[in-house]
Amino acid sequence: MIGLRSDAHLPLPPVPIEITLLIFELACTDGGHTASVLCLVSKRFNELAAPLLHRSIAVSGVEKISGLLSRLEEDSRLASMVRHLFIAERAPPPGKKFMEENPPVFDSALYEKSNRLSRHIITLVGPSLETLSYFPYDVRRGSHLCDLLTLPLPCLRELTINRGQSIPFSMPLPALERLHLYTPHPSSMLRNLDVMCPRLTHLKATGFGSDSKSLDIGLRQHWGVPLHDRREIKYVGLMGAFRLPQLQRIILQPFSYETVRNHDGNKIEGKYKGAVDKSLAKLLRARRGRGLGLQAPIDSKKYQWKAKEDWLGRLSGGKGCWVGQQR
Repeated sequence: MIGLRSDAHLPLPPVPIEITLLIFELACTDGGHTASVLCLVSKRFNELAAPLLHRSIAVSGVEKISGLLSRLEEDSRLASMVRHLFIAERAPPPGKKFMEENPPVFDSALYEKSNRLSRHIITLVGPSLETLSYFPYDVRRGSHLCDLLTLPLPCLRELTINRGQSIPFSMPLPALERLHLYTPHPSSMLRNLDVMCPRLTHLKATGFGSDSKSLDIGLRQHWGVPLHDRREIKYVGLMGAFRLPQLQRIILQPFSYETVRNHDGNKIEGKYKGAVDKSLAKLLRARRGRGLGLQAPIDSKKYQWKAKEDWLGRLSGGKGCWVGQQR
């Protein structure tokens, strides 16, 4: 019979709280499952792991958003625990086929309610929030997006936002490092980023189409590449020059579509493969090795799914939307 070591039954030496918290934080990137289990281990583990249950939160649809707000209002301590938030005011459809057969219907009451709830939640968690991914109920009625971006977010490092109406930022985001814009008109939001987001290093614009020419003119002027003619010079004078901080990476991703519908819900066949302006394509090729890249077009029906996938990827230590196949 093999004898046991005399110290085999001795309790493990105490682990410093700082190390335990680090282990918990690295483990809890699975929607709170690990944190929930850790809370059941002991009173000591419960005290350490409980705050991590609300460290990262994803909610989609007005019902779940309302439930989150109720929870935050019930316990005033929870808001300061939230660091990462994904909020989509429409619940994601079951799949692409369902969406094609059941086009989104606008409900003014839900639109107003979702706006009010989202603003209240972001107001509560804003002081300590580090990452935010936000998809509104209807991007075509985007006036309330301006209201949301007037809220102070002093610790926000990463922001993903879907904006149909692109209006420049009016509230500084002093800690922001990565900005991903889902919008057909990103150029109008690039004219004050040096002041609003001075620490920005990564910028991605997804969903542009006709704005391709404006991006080309603005980026060439910003980098000192000669403009082609007087019309482009006049355009910069009229619209204003791009004002960007020292960016390490710019990624451009046009939109594409295969099927669209009219206001009556009838299907209209069409295809748009996300072609970019020839001059912009030339600029992209010339600066590819210097942080400027072009990604394959994406259908707008996939925006919300892709954004959540990227958000989860960043939480688990991945690169999220900042890596992918280059064209």
